[in-house]
Amino acid sequence: MQRTIADKLRDEGRAEGIAAGRTEGIAVGRTEGFVQGRAEALLDVLRYRAVPVSDDQRRRVLATRNEHILRALFARAFVIGSADELFDAD
Repeated sequence: MQRTIADKLRDEGRAEGIAAGRTEGIAVGRTEGFVQGRAEALLDVLRYRAVPVSDDQRRRVLATRNEHILRALFARAFVIGSADELFDAD
């Protein structure tokens, strides 16, 4: 059976879609890994500084998915006196 031009174009489109999906999945996975690592590092900083963190505060930090917010919280973790100050707007 001979393949038509439509068959070839459909197969090419499918292959391009799979490749694009794979690339996007890798990018999303990297971002998720970065965000998770940043949240855990933030909690490490607080632990090393002996700043007590409640279970609710820990959950809130780990639930934060916005990279920019986590960067700001991470920087703040070095100067706050208590975990209550972590999410204060200043």
